Amino acid sequence: MSAAGGGFEAAERLALEGEFEKAFELLAPRERDARAGCLYVSVCRMLKKAAEAKRELEKILAAHPSHARANHLQAMELLDAGRLGDAEACLRRAEAGYQPEQTGELSELHLDWGNLHFERKDTIQAVLSWRRALGLAPTNEAARKNLEQFEDPRFEETATVNEMILLASHPSQVLAHLMRAREFKSPGEAQEFADYVLSLWNNTPRRAPGGESPSR
Repeated sequence: MSAAGGGFEAAERLALEGEFEKAFELLAPRERDARAGCLYVSVCRMLKKAAEAKRELEKILAAHPSHARANHLQAMELLDAGRLGDAEACLRRAEAGYQPEQTGELSELHLDWGNLHFERKDTIQAVLSWRRALGLAPTNEAARKNLEQFEDPRFEETATVNEMILLASHPSQVLAHLMRAREFKSPGEAQEFADYVLSLWNNTPRRAPGGESPSR
């Protein structure tokens, strides 16, 4: 039996419903193409079957080195292992392979781009990536929670960006707050807005505790 037909759709539905054991039982005995194999990898990971997931993913990548979803799954594993350079290469291959209509997959991809940037201490790019993930899929709760960590309730009472800057400890806090109610037509437009916020941050006099200007 093959999981490429109706079996895949049924397994995918079960996985989306959180019925991972049932999805596994449906996928495991079947012949799997790359798409079904990637779903099998995700299900195995949810069931803590790491060795089985690793074997399946290696098999897919050996046959399809440029497969978008397989490279994305590999990037997740590499991120967890702290191998950021290798993870970046896989994310780039995944991004090159995903199609524009795959908004769910692209949202997950930008979530992981944000995670990569955050691990590299580049919080501005992390905020931009997580915001893009939310723009592609407003139901992406992981991206939403990641952005919430930058929120400062004091910003709700401020009238100007300069006041936020004086309260914030990092420009990413200001950027995350200001991007909440904004829609961007392109990643380039979002980057321009981030550059504008950074310019304001760098040109607004601030004083650190003890009277010294904070380092940039």
